[in-house]
Amino acid sequence: MGLVGRGFRRRPGRSAMMTAAVAVAVALLVSLQSLAAGFLAAQTSEIRERTVDVLLQPVATRGDVTETGLRAAGIQDAHRVAREVAALDGVEGASPTLEAVVFGRATPEANATSILAQGVVPAEHAAGLSDAQKAKFDGWFTTGGDDDRAEAVVNKALAERHGVGKGDDLLLAPSPTDPPRAFRVVGVFESPFTGTGVLGGTHIAFLKLTALQHLTGVAERDAATRIAIRLAPEARADPDATARVVDRLKADHPGFQVLTKQDELRDARERAAISAGFYTAVAWVSLVVSALFVASVMIMEVQERRRDLGVLRAIGWGRGSVFRLVAADALLFVAIGTALGIALGYFASEALGRYFQEGYGLDVSFTSFTPQLALASAAQSLLVGVLAALYPAWKASRVDALTILRTAR
Repeated sequence: MGLVGRGFRRRPGRSAMMTAAVAVAVALLVSLQSLAAGFLAAQTSEIRERTVDVLLQPVATRGDVTETGLRAAGIQDAHRVAREVAALDGVEGASPTLEAVVFGRATPEANATSILAQGVVPAEHAAGLSDAQKAKFDGWFTTGGDDDRAEAVVNKALAERHGVGKGDDLLLAPSPTDPPRAFRVVGVFESPFTGTGVLGGTHIAFLKLTALQHLTGVAERDAATRIAIRLAPEARADPDATARVVDRLKADHPGFQVLTKQDELRDARERAAISAGFYTAVAWVSLVVSALFVASVMIMEVQERRRDLGVLRAIGWGRGSVFRLVAADALLFVAIGTALGIALGYFASEALGRYFQEGYGLDVSFTSFTPQLALASAAQSLLVGVLAALYPAWKASRVDALTILRTAR
C-alpha cells in the first residue's frame, strides 16, 4: 500500500490546507471541551470545600442580590431565625447573610461605583469558610460578634479601583445620591470563584450584618438574604440525619428554598452540561465543515487520478481495494490534522486557563486537558473523517477501467 499518501505528496499546498482545516476544527473541539470540563471541576471543587452544608433562602426574586434596601432581603428577624435553626438537632451553627448592591468611593469628590456588599456575622461566617478560602484573606474584622461597627473587608478589585488599603476609609451609601458613611478597611482578599460564577472582576465588600442593615434601611426588620447552615459532624456524615434536618427546615419555613451541597452540585453539573452542549455543538459544526472540505478535495483528487485508478483496476485491483486506497488517503489527512489539532488544542486550553486566572485574578484553572479528553476528541475527529471518506472512496471504486483506458488512447 505504498500508494497511500501519494495525493498528499502530489499537491502539498492543497494537502496542507486540508490538514490545517482539520487541525483547527479539532483544536476548537479540544479547547472548548477542556473549558467545559475545567469549569465544572472548579465549580464542584469550590462547593465541596465549603463547610456550609445547607442554605435557607427565599424563593424567586425575594433574595435578588441586584436589588437594595427592602427588596434585597426576604428573611425577617434574621438573627432570631438563625438562633432557632442553630438549636435544631444535627445543626452546629447558622449564620444570616444580607446581600445588597451599594455604592462606594474613596473621597466625596470621586465617582461612586457599584459594590456587591455582603453583611455577615464575622465569627459565624469565618467558621463557614474552608482553609483554602481563609487563606485568601489578609485581615478580618476586629471583633467576631455582630454590631454596627463600620468596618469593611474588600476584595482586591475594589481596593485597586479606589486606591484604598488596610486602615483607609471607604465611603459607602445605598445609592449614589445618598449621604455616605465612612467604613474603615480592615482587610483585603483575593476574589473567589463561587458555585454561582466568577467574581474576580466584581467589586465586593464584606460588612458586619447589622452595619449593612442600617446602611440599607432594613435594620428595623432585621432582614437577611439567606441563612448559611453548618451541620454537626455526625449529621454531615449520615445522609438520613441530613435529610431529617432538611425536612425540619422545610416544615418550619414553608415557601423557602432549602439547598444542600448535593443540590448545588447537581445545579452546577446541569449548568456545566448546558455549557458543554453549546461548546460541543459549536466545535462539531467546525468539525463537520472541515470534513466536508476534505470530502470535496478528495472528490477532486479522484477526478484527477481517474487514469491511475483505471490502470489499477485493469491490472486486477478490485473495487474494494480501490475503495480502501482512497479512504486511507482521506484518513491520512484527517489523522495528521487530528494529531496537530490535539497539540494546538492543548496550548489553546492552557492559554484560556491563563486568561481567566490573570484576567480575573483567580487562583483556579477553568480548563482541564486530560488524556481521556484528547482520546475522545481524536475518536470524534476520526469518526467524522471516516464518514467524509466514504463518498470519495465509493466514487473511486466505481471507475471503469475499460472506459478510462479507451479514452486515454
